[in-house]
Amino acid sequence: MREIIELIQKFDPGAAIHWERGGRVGEPFSLENGAAQLSEWFEKVTMRRYEDGLAVTEVGPLVEYVNSGYMDLEGERLRACEEFVEREMESRGGVIRIGKDSGIFVSVKDDGSDA
Repeated sequence: MREIIELIQKFDPGAAIHWERGGRVGEPFSLENGAAQLSEWFEKVTMRRYEDGLAVTEVGPLVEYVNSGYMDLEGERLRACEEFVEREMESRGGVIRIGKDSGIFVSVKDDGSDA
């Protein structure tokens, strides 16, 4: 949901976003790199994408989602974020569109069995 990150960065370019905090060992598994990671173990790897999206028309639920999963906002900062999202929503015709890009990998072992 790239648009949420872009919205947060527009609100606060220096924001510490939860998923950026701390270090990860190795590269995270994603649609972009999953086939390469799985190909080490499977002869045939096929990705099937499922593209979808959200049309957000209410400020409150979007800010609550951002606050629960990406940032820790309280008091004045929370109100400032709500006002920012409201202005953004108004400037976009009353809706903020958020793309969802998900998928599944179908992998086949050398012996032909699915995994």
